Parts: sequence; C-alpha cells; structure tokens
Amino acid sequence: MEPQMSEFSYGYCLTEELMEGPAHRLLGAPIFPTQRQEGQFGGYDLEIPRNGIPLFLQFKLSDYLTRSNSLEWNLHGQPYYRVFLRRRDKSDQHRLMVEWQAAGHEILYSAPVFHTQDELSARYNDARVVESSAFFRPGDIGFLQDDRQHYVTFAPGARIAFSHSENPKQIKPPTLGLQIFDELSEVLERRRIDYDEAFFRGLIQELSDLSQTAKNPALIRRIVDFDAPIRANPLHQIAIRAARIAWALLDSQLVLLHDQPPY
Repeated sequence: MEPQMSEFSYGYCLTEELMEGPAHRLLGAPIFPTQRQEGQFGGYDLEIPRNGIPLFLQFKLSDYLTRSNSLEWNLHGQPYYRVFLRRRDKSDQHRLMVEWQAAGHEILYSAPVFHTQDELSARYNDARVVESSAFFRPGDIGFLQDDRQHYVTFAPGARIAFSHSENPKQIKPPTLGLQIFDELSEVLERRRIDYDEAFFRGLIQELSDLSQTAKNPALIRRIVDFDAPIRANPLHQIAIRAARIAWALLDSQLVLLHDQPPY
C-alpha cells in the first residue's frame, strides 16, 4: 500500500514533536530555512540553544507491503515497509549525505512506520510520531552503485534490513523510535558544540565545500550566495543561512539538539 500522506505533513509533525523533547533528555530546536515574520520561522519563535549537537533529517515516506506475493516477502516473511531513495542519475543527494556523515555529522533518513493520514493524525495527537519512526544512517546504506531505482526494505523489530537495486544487499536495520535519541545522547556526552556564530560560519563553509562536488553546483551556489533580508539578530541570520544551504544541498532539516535551556 502506498503512503497516504505527504512528506511535508510527516516532517512537520515529527519536527514539532522534537521541540518537546521526546526522549526527555534531548530537545530539538529546528532552524527553519524560511521566514514568515520577524522573529518567527515556520510559525515558531526561533531559539538557539547554548550548545549540543546538530542533527540533519531528511524525511521519507513508507510503502506498506502485507501480501505474501509481495516482491520482497521472501526476505522478511512478514509485513514490511519499503522506502525509496532518489535515483543516482536524478540526484546525488544520497552520495552527499553519505559524505556528510563520513565527515562526522549526524544525518539521518527518517521514515514513518505507518502509512496512512489517519495513523499520522493519531500519533501526532498522542505525541508518538518519533516513537513510530525508523531512522537510517546514509552510510549504513552505502553509495549507490548504479542508476537504477534503489530502495530500502525493513520489518519493524527485525535484526536485518535490505538495500535493493538489481539484487538485495543486507544492511544494518533502522534505529526505531526513541532509541535514536539514546544513541544521540551518547554522542552529546562525548562531543558538545557551542552554537555560536563561529559554529554556523564553519557549518556554512563545510556545506559550501561539499556543494562543489554536487551535480548542479550552480544552483547550490546561488543559494549559498543568496542574501535575502532577514529581520533577526546576527546569530539568527547566520543560523538561518546555514539551514537554507542544508535544505538545498541535502534536502535536510537542521535541528539543534540540546539538553540545556536556550539563551
């Protein structure tokens, strides 16, 4: 069964839930790349925490396969989910995400372990969108080796998952629900970054350097050089600029994870 919701709806619900701290130890401060009015971004007041670790999230949707004659049933032996990746000949975002992870950044695909709008509404109302999501690290999928349509299949709770093109390849299963924040909390304990202007300037430089290897560097360059007026203080301005580039280059929402109150 194909997903009966939009990536935007799913991403919105998940992002809003992150702001409430679903893991109780970590909070998420999303930096929206567009501005609605002074001091507000995506409808939320922009607050930048003191420190933490940045997380980049690309939202995907999931097909739900329930029939024993489904193409990959023999690999799972139970109902399973299928998440499509962008084709290599259409976009090199997956490669860029793998390289971004390899450079030491926390970047994840996030996909719902449900597929209908009614399920999304129910989980949103109960604050269980994160709990009902699967998180894949691009590096666990690896580089795409051809221009065919690639996708990932997994069954919730299974010890294996598969990446598919011409032939299936066994990969590490996704991290389910709040377990991802246990992992990220451990990262935060080892490495804590100050969210100041120097951090965001460094982030912009790293993203700009990565963009030079993109298939369409001219488009990315226009976004990197884009200086639309933003009515915000200097720290907010540069944070939004970094979020714009991350969205354009990696199609990823920048979320500043933290465990301390903001300024």
